[in-house]
Amino acid sequence: MKKLLFTIFIFTICAVSVSAQVYLSPDAVKTTVIDGEQLKMLAKSAENEQPVLINFWATWCGPCRVEFPDLVEIDQDYREKGLNFVIVSIDDFGIIDTRIPEFLAQYEAKMPSYLIDLDSAETIKAIRRIAPRFSGTYPLTLLFNAKGKLVYQKTGVVDPKILRAQIDKVLPKCQVRQK
Repeated sequence: MKKLLFTIFIFTICAVSVSAQVYLSPDAVKTTVIDGEQLKMLAKSAENEQPVLINFWATWCGPCRVEFPDLVEIDQDYREKGLNFVIVSIDDFGIIDTRIPEFLAQYEAKMPSYLIDLDSAETIKAIRRIAPRFSGTYPLTLLFNAKGKLVYQKTGVVDPKILRAQIDKVLPKCQVRQK
């Protein structure tokens, strides 16, 4: 009898879980899991003569939520001008298919999304390989020029005007549009 009740309980939990899943539209941003080496490759992708902006964030991070609408707007304004903008979540792997896509959909984010699959200490170590001055506080925004050199680093909420000015410095002059 206990086994039967347990089986019914598990079945009920599974049925509720399935009905509560988030179904994303086909154009929703998919989050890819990366490790420390792949993170380093993201930063190095600037060596393809395209500046790279990387923002580290989390769904639980209040300052990350504050700056996110500005970052989405910056992505919209600069992607076609040659800026490669990616976001890297430091959230727990368990929410990659639920809260992360809900958050990105809420802000209509279109930039490539990654989740770093390391514990907290290893994440900090991996980030310090590309940003040696990283303090361990989020959000973190890094801008690499077209040669892969880190030219701007900001911990905490970015000022969109300052970030835009930094981006304008690394993009070809003929493509820059002032806002």
